[in-house]
Amino acid sequence: MTDPTTGPKISDDRTPDEQLARLAGSDRQAFARLYRRWAEPVYRYCYRRLRTREAAEDATSQTMTQALAAIGRFHGDSFPAWLFAIAHNVVVSIARRPSYRLTAPLTDELPLVDPAAGPEELALAGDASRRLYAALAVLTPDQRHVIELRLADLTTGEIAQITGRTTDAVKMLQHRAIRRLRTELIARSPSAPCPDTKESTRV
Repeated sequence: MTDPTTGPKISDDRTPDEQLARLAGSDRQAFARLYRRWAEPVYRYCYRRLRTREAAEDATSQTMTQALAAIGRFHGDSFPAWLFAIAHNVVVSIARRPSYRLTAPLTDELPLVDPAAGPEELALAGDASRRLYAALAVLTPDQRHVIELRLADLTTGEIAQITGRTTDAVKMLQHRAIRRLRTELIARSPSAPCPDTKESTRV
């Protein structure tokens, strides 16, 4: 039986995001678990959009702070879609700042790689990420946004919610973007892999 003085118990880290989100309005432990799951994907999304670590850290902090402030009003079907909609708005706001436009790099910074990897792994990962960043630059803004959200492990349905498009429109954008990315990556290196954009297994 649930202890009425402590509220519902969170069983383990497999608890669905949406269940945690509905508990998080009154249970900081629930939000802490959501933070641990999603802070890094949000950071990577912000980094790909803003291209500097400082701006990405600022955007991630703002996103999670706004999410915490609004979590009591979450009633959606997908927590990731809700969270990344906040992240998208934060990124757009930061990108419009005159201070950001003055400091944003003309080319991407060194990519995010595992600092525990060996020198050879770091070199290979860095080279692959640079090729991916260069290939992303040839996409239309809408195509790039869809791919960046897929790289953050969002489903087609969640991307549709964030972008305000139909799932069919998202699939078409993704299909065209993947074809163009594949062409660009092969042109840069015959052995370059296409980014993993298969449909997520999350439901």
